[in-house]
Amino acid sequence: MPKGVGDRLRGRAANPIRTGQWVQKRLGEVGSSSITDLHHALRKEIAELNQERRHRGECDYRAPTYESFRKYFGNLRALGLVECVEEKPMELPPRGGLLSIRKKNGEVTVVPSTIRIFALSDKGRAEPIEGMWADPIKYSKQMQF
Repeated sequence: MPKGVGDRLRGRAANPIRTGQWVQKRLGEVGSSSITDLHHALRKEIAELNQERRHRGECDYRAPTYESFRKYFGNLRALGLVECVEEKPMELPPRGGLLSIRKKNGEVTVVPSTIRIFALSDKGRAEPIEGMWADPIKYSKQMQF
């Protein structure tokens, strides 16, 4: 249940754009995208919404930071609602390549940086458990136990 006093929602719960549901809708429209592109599109949509709110004298909605969006997206991946469909090399800056550190099964490897492209999985396209897209963190925590 979103936090609030009485019927009035507060904090990010008051935001009409629910991040998980927005990701589901966006990936359904565009097919596939990187986390960075999804985050930029979400921030743009919230900024446009805030412009309308300012004209009415209302407070702005806060967009998630990239780091919080990335963690939130990780919950969608853990639930199997989205899947990586492609990894492509990043365009390298003129002064050298970018490297990433990957940890898998306790082994650390250094690899050239890539951009991961995600799409809705079969589970994400199907009708998942009610509320899973609206509150994936709740369902991720339930899966841990």
